[in-house]
Order: sequence, then structure tokens, then C-alpha cells
Amino acid sequence: MKNSQRRTFTVDELEPRTLLSGGHGHGPGGGLGGGGLSSSSNPVIQADLAKIQADQQKLQTDYSAVASTLQTDLQNLRTAYNTALTSSAVTTAKTQLTTDVATARTTIQADLTAITTATSSTIAAAVSKLRADQASAATTIRADQQGIQDAINNDPGVKAAQAQYQTDAVTVIQDQAQLQIDSNQLRTDQQSLAGTSTGTGLGGLFGHSRS
Repeated sequence: MKNSQRRTFTVDELEPRTLLSGGHGHGPGGGLGGGGLSSSSNPVIQADLAKIQADQQKLQTDYSAVASTLQTDLQNLRTAYNTALTSSAVTTAKTQLTTDVATARTTIQADLTAITTATSSTIAAAVSKLRADQASAATTIRADQQGIQDAINNDPGVKAAQAQYQTDAVTVIQDQAQLQIDSNQLRTDQQSLAGTSTGTGLGGLFGHSRS
């Protein structure tokens, strides 16, 4: 499906994840160093952690409320996808791909044969033709593959099933986006706190050296 316009989310992508873990250094025991100042004791960091925990709980609650619905939506989407594979539009696009692959093979085989029989004065042109035909075939085949995907994307059944899935998942998707914002804010505040601590330490050092 066209990434710039829409995408199919999976249940795995929507399943709540634990953003706070010791491995990420975001847990209550994670310190930033610098003058012995710990991020866990800073009120700004504490507020960030509390926000993440609250939003994480909201995500888990919202996901639980729609999990079975999303499972049904996904099954409907799979069914619509499989049905679309037999549609005339997709079948036509597949046939075009098969035809173009066969043509490319014939052309490239002929080019290879020409290279084996080429003379010193014609070998360069024969190799150039092979490379040009290979590049052209690759472009054509990629276009055919995209044509198949577009035909599936534009199938009415697929579009309807995907729209229903995204409608039912909208709250969970929004929750995940908010958690990412929360995580980014925590990281920014931790970096700011580390910079402040380091700056204070250096200032004290230079001040001492001047005295």
C-alpha cells in the first residue's frame, strides 16, 4: 500500500509496549551523573515519568477495550486482500508482470549471446546494450510490481476493510503517538539536566582556577 497515503497497522504494532525499562535508562533508578545529581530526584524528570506511566496505562486500557474488534477487523482485511488477488484488475497487473519478465529474459539472453560472439570492435557496444537492457527491465518490473500493489490497494473491499480497521484503532494509535511525545520529552529533559550539571561543574572548575 502507498506509504505516503495510508498503511495497514497490525495488532502487534498496536499492542501496548513498556516504554520504561532499566535497559533504556528511563527507570526510577536511572541517574545522569554530573555532580552526583540523579534524574530520578529531579521534579521535572519525575513529572515526565508520571506522565508516561499515566499515558501508558491509558494505552493499555484503550487497547483492551478494542482488542477483539481489531482482531476481527484484521481478519476481514485479510479476507478482502485474498479476494482482491482474484479480481480482474489484479489479474491483469499480474499478467503484465509475467509478460514483461519473459520479454526481459529473452532480451537479456540475446544480449549475452551477442557478447559471446562479439569481436574486439563490437564487444563494448554489446556490453553497453546488455547493461541498458538490464536497467530497463528492472525499471519495468518494478513498475509492474507497483501496479499489482496499487490494484490491491484500490480494491473497494480492501479499502473498506482498511478504513474500518483504522477507525476502530484510532484511539490506540493516538495513545501510541502521545507516548512517543512523552518519551521524547523525557529524553530532552534528561539531556538538558545533564548539560546543566556539566556546565555547573565546569564553571566551578574554571572559577576555582581563577581564584
